[in-house]
Amino acid sequence: MGFFKNLFNGPTKSDSEASRLLDLASALHVGATEPMSPLMNNVTKHFQAKGKNSVGPDDLFNEIQAIYKEALILAQQNNERNIECTILFNLGRLCQDPPKKRLFLDNPMKTLEAHLDQMGEDLRTGNYAKYASDDDAMKSRQFLAISYYQEALKQARVTANITVEACCLLNIATVYRFLCDAQQHGIFLQQAKDKVHLVADNAMRIKIIKAIDQELSL
Repeated sequence: MGFFKNLFNGPTKSDSEASRLLDLASALHVGATEPMSPLMNNVTKHFQAKGKNSVGPDDLFNEIQAIYKEALILAQQNNERNIECTILFNLGRLCQDPPKKRLFLDNPMKTLEAHLDQMGEDLRTGNYAKYASDDDAMKSRQFLAISYYQEALKQARVTANITVEACCLLNIATVYRFLCDAQQHGIFLQQAKDKVHLVADNAMRIKIIKAIDQELSL
């Protein structure tokens, strides 16, 4: 499951610098991976302010990661555990599903065409699963995603956030599927199934259950 800005409870109520940076990184993250999102405008403004008219996937990844990490340091320094947990989860998402295509900031249609072409190619060939299991750089990022999810999982348990805990377990299972590790995939998926029924928010519980069912069908 992919959540970004204030994962589970709407807009951040905190006015801290860590929260501001989290919101910025989250907006860039969504815009960079979903060019049809209105948050693509945030990406355009951010990078054009740096004098860029196009930006590649590695530069996107590095910039978003740097902002998340700056936010993480501040959250840890200020003992903002819920924000820290959200940042760790989002870092996991960034590594699990990094930007894949160059964004042409002065030509949105060209960016959209590239994005749709990539989606079609992934659906046709199953390339994402191939990259995760065969490409060393992608594989390394997938293991890093697991590490971030594990850290977020620890924080979720400390703060008794069952929703984050269930989502971490589900996403770890998903990463292991991409890494072709059926045993670990099954272990974490079962843990997610066991935990999801304790999620208090009905809409979120239904959403996670649907994601688990979809994962079971793959």
